[in-house]
Amino acid sequence: MPIFAPVYRPTAHQQTFLTHQQKLESKKRKRGEASSDDEGHPSSSASISPSPRPHHGVNKTDPYHIAGLSRQDPLPPPPFPHAPLKGLSQPKVPIEESLATLNPPLYLPPSQPEDKSTSTKRRHLDNLTTLLHRSLLKQDYPRASRAWSILLRTSISGQGLDIRRAGRWGIGAELLMRKGTEEEGDVFSDEGFKLARQYYERLVLQYPHTAQTQHGFNSSVVFPALFNVRVFEVQDRSKRARRELSANEDNATSVADSSTERPVDEIQLRAIRAQELEEALPIARRMDEILSGPPYDTNATLLELRSMVALWISDLHGMLAKLPDEEMDTSFGSEATSPTVNATESHYANAEAERQKARDVFAKLEALGAELRPEVARIVRDLEND
Repeated sequence: MPIFAPVYRPTAHQQTFLTHQQKLESKKRKRGEASSDDEGHPSSSASISPSPRPHHGVNKTDPYHIAGLSRQDPLPPPPFPHAPLKGLSQPKVPIEESLATLNPPLYLPPSQPEDKSTSTKRRHLDNLTTLLHRSLLKQDYPRASRAWSILLRTSISGQGLDIRRAGRWGIGAELLMRKGTEEEGDVFSDEGFKLARQYYERLVLQYPHTAQTQHGFNSSVVFPALFNVRVFEVQDRSKRARRELSANEDNATSVADSSTERPVDEIQLRAIRAQELEEALPIARRMDEILSGPPYDTNATLLELRSMVALWISDLHGMLAKLPDEEMDTSFGSEATSPTVNATESHYANAEAERQKARDVFAKLEALGAELRPEVARIVRDLEND
């Protein structure tokens, strides 16, 4: 007899058919023996012929009979017996195949021997890839764009090019930013920047950050590139405007008086910087919306980029505070210059607020234990010394 009672004992309807029949026969025998003892004829059993043991036929509804198994073998799993038995042993999946089916795959099995047509297509894709990178190195962007478009439209065995792997997703934006530069003669164009932004925004919607994609390619990888493009677009547009202003100054006639020319140039420069600030502020607001909640609030790359945007806006406020305002006219005395004084003080206050914003973001990065780049660490030291 066991010392401890079993934790789980099956109920009567859960016991096997044979166990149930054995218990019934045992109860019948006990009742028969008890009745013979009560009558007081212990020796009469010799004169009475023993009743033959009842013969039980095969129960065709018994699960063990249906499965063709002995009582020592476990019954097949559901949906048996409501569905036919498919097999006692399921085929084992090789570990290579199970690892290859994960997302992202942890193992890529070697490619199977392919037919001649597929092999020829693969060689063609290898040649296109080589042409693409060679054209990028030679800055032949129209040819690189044509090679990239062919790669995107080619598929092998029904599978197209996966732009998420090997950093291919960034090639499309690099080519889009240079679209239309052949006619303008510039490295980038406004149309190209717009197409690159739309391209990254589609990637954010197509590959969101989920529990299944948190360790692979998702929107947290695309957002830093998207904001980098937006910042680069604003800075490039301002740089081109200042370059055009400088070229106009060089081509100006020497008849103009230099004492009256310089304030006009500074006013135009202030207008360019003011436009740059106006386009930079929506970028900062959008980044604050993204960084307001998980999983982006702990993204070190986005936090570092937000601190750089804060310092950029702070520098713009400082430049605008030093440049003359368009409405300033010193010939009307101090009353006419008072609005400019107020605007200057506002720019200085906003510049200090943005620098404090950068300090707060750097403190959050330090709390997260993020490793800063050497140039970023130098900027942090300069802010602490202010």
